[in-house]
Amino acid sequence: MIKINSKILKNGLRVKFNKKNYDIKYEKGIWEKVSDENKLFLLDNLTFASTFHLPLYFDEDSVKYNTNEPLLKTFFKDNVLGDIPNFSSIEKKDTNKVIRQFYNLEYYFKDINARLPNFDNDFNNDVLINFTFGKDSLLTFGICKEIGLKTNLTYFFASEKEVEFKIKKFFAKSFSKKFNQKIFMTKNLVEYLNVAEYVEAKTNLEWGYSNQLAEYALACLPLNVETGSRFILFGNEKSCNDYYINDDGYKTYPSFEQSIKSMINMNNMIRFVTNGKVSVFSIVEPLNDIAIMKILHNRYPDIAKYQFSCFPDNTNYNGRWCYSCTKCARIYLFFKAIGVDPKIVGFEKDLFRKEFLNNFSLFNGKTENSLAYDYSGLGRDEQLFAFYLAYKRGQKGKAIDVFKKNYLSEAKQREDELFKEFFGVFKPVTIPKEIRNRVLSIFKEELSNPF
Repeated sequence: MIKINSKILKNGLRVKFNKKNYDIKYEKGIWEKVSDENKLFLLDNLTFASTFHLPLYFDEDSVKYNTNEPLLKTFFKDNVLGDIPNFSSIEKKDTNKVIRQFYNLEYYFKDINARLPNFDNDFNNDVLINFTFGKDSLLTFGICKEIGLKTNLTYFFASEKEVEFKIKKFFAKSFSKKFNQKIFMTKNLVEYLNVAEYVEAKTNLEWGYSNQLAEYALACLPLNVETGSRFILFGNEKSCNDYYINDDGYKTYPSFEQSIKSMINMNNMIRFVTNGKVSVFSIVEPLNDIAIMKILHNRYPDIAKYQFSCFPDNTNYNGRWCYSCTKCARIYLFFKAIGVDPKIVGFEKDLFRKEFLNNFSLFNGKTENSLAYDYSGLGRDEQLFAFYLAYKRGQKGKAIDVFKKNYLSEAKQREDELFKEFFGVFKPVTIPKEIRNRVLSIFKEELSNPF
């Protein structure tokens, strides 16, 4: 049996597992404004959300908590069920067997009565953006500013020692000064409970990440209280809804929690918790990745130059981009496709050279640093389209030569289909009606001319 103990701290909360502390700590003055009953509610639910997968890491069948049963337990478990087909495919395990193992887990609580929240605060201001300096959050910031929404930004980080944090802290100082924008920095050590290697698990399945956005949404609520923000914004784009059918016949999302299905549930969860006062949505929901890049760099170049979308701590490279993962290759390709010099965001290498060919999923490349959207094959057609645009712009390199030889004919035959899909503006589900038309108008204006 796994045992979890947690408690409320002066500036946040602490989850204890295997004699180690995993804290969520807010900047001074934020946690103090949360009522005692809401602190206990957040303790119950964030503790469970960040730990209930741990038995699966250690071949255990149960967890014992010193907290009350969480009100949102079913929501968290549904997110994991949505991710199991992907986990099973990665580890080449039988999906039905993994579902059965998860379904049979037992949870024991100090008290079976779920504590209820009472967010009787005033939420009159506009948006709290989950801000990472990725293309999605940067475009979200630009759009919100343009249409007159008051913006508040928050960045969750795990360790000050990580290269990623050091880069983003440096960016945050410059960004805040340039745009007169406060960025709330929240320490989130519970994120380490997601990492199988860090907790010395017996399996490599990253179970905990199934609820990362849900954890962020709940952990945002003290910041909503602080700022009065009535919306929490994430950067889930259209491609998050793509899925394939795995070998066991299940719909398989590379990241189920970022899909519109989960996004709707997360919005309902936050609205339920706050009695309808706070809700969740994504401004970039109607767009594919390459369209986001085009709009961001064409319309908001001063914001776009801060783009950073890599995980340099996974490599030995101490810089903004690692050059060894499929995400770096994809982002570099998109720059070439939209006619923007990748050097403006710190790319120092030409990723169209022969040595980087294996990082492009279009070429069926195999690299240990593949991300889900790439190794699943779901990103193939977007890369086909991006290479076609790069070719039409006269870009050069070994990757372009391979594209011309093996894929140009297909791209020409599918040209209209590819343009319609990847430069299309699709019907949004979560964007509130009060801002929807203004947002869509900007998107359509920017994508009306592909060049």
